[in-house]
Amino acid sequence: MRNRMAGLMLVLMLAGCDDPAPPPPPPQVIAPAAPVYAPLTVIPEVWKHVRPGCKGKDCPWIEVELQRVADKGIDALAEVELVNLVPLDDKPAHFDTIETLSAAFWPKTDKQWNISLQSKVLHQAGPILTLQLDNYTYTGGAHGISATRFLNLDRRQANKRLALADVLIPGKETAFKALAQSLHAAWLKEMEVADAEFSQTWPFHETDNFALTDKGIVLKYQNYELGPYAFGQPEFLLPKDKLAELVKPEYLR
Repeated sequence: MRNRMAGLMLVLMLAGCDDPAPPPPPPQVIAPAAPVYAPLTVIPEVWKHVRPGCKGKDCPWIEVELQRVADKGIDALAEVELVNLVPLDDKPAHFDTIETLSAAFWPKTDKQWNISLQSKVLHQAGPILTLQLDNYTYTGGAHGISATRFLNLDRRQANKRLALADVLIPGKETAFKALAQSLHAAWLKEMEVADAEFSQTWPFHETDNFALTDKGIVLKYQNYELGPYAFGQPEFLLPKDKLAELVKPEYLR
C-alpha cells in the first residue's frame, strides 16, 4: 500500500512539473503627471527719472509703471517689445532695455518731452499668459502718440508668442473676421460716423494685435488705424460665447 501511495504521489508531482508557470503580470504603466503651470508672481516697478543734469519744471522725463513677472525670459521679451513701441526717429530703432532707450532719448530731448511706459499682466490661465504693454511718447507738437501691444505666450512651448493663426480653429478665419467686422460696424454707429465717405477713408482691416482674456478675445487698434487721432485706440471684445466654434478650446479659459 505504501509503495502504491508513494508511486501515486510521484506521478502527481511529475504531472505538476509539466504545467507551465503562470506568466508574470504585465508591468504597470504610470502616465507622467501633466506639468502644473502656477501663475507667475508679479513684481511691481515704479519710478520717474528726469534728464541727468536738468533742473526745473520743463525737464524731459521718463517714467515707468511695470508689472514684471518672475520669469527672466518672459520679462526680457516684454521689455524689448515695450521699449520698441517708442517712436524716436523716422527710421525704426531697436532697443534691448529701458537703459538703452534712455541713452538714445536724452540727447534728443527738448523741454517737456517725455516717455511713459506701462506693462501689466492681463490674463493667466494655466500655461497661457497675456501681457499688455503701453507707451505714450511726447516729442513736441499738439499731442503725443500712444501705442499698445499685447503679448500672448504659451509656456508649454518655450514661451512661444502666439499668433492669431495659432489660436483659431483651421478654416474659421473668415468667420472670425466677419465677427470682428460686425463689432467695427457697431462701433461706427456708436461714434455716429457710419457713412460711406468715412468708411472709404478709414476702412476696416484685420489686426494681429489681440489679447486672450477670461472674457474672450480683445482686438486693439492704434491711433490713426481706424479713424483720426480724436478717435483714440479702438478696442473690440469678441465674447467667449461667440468664439466657441472659432477658437481652439485651450485658449478659451
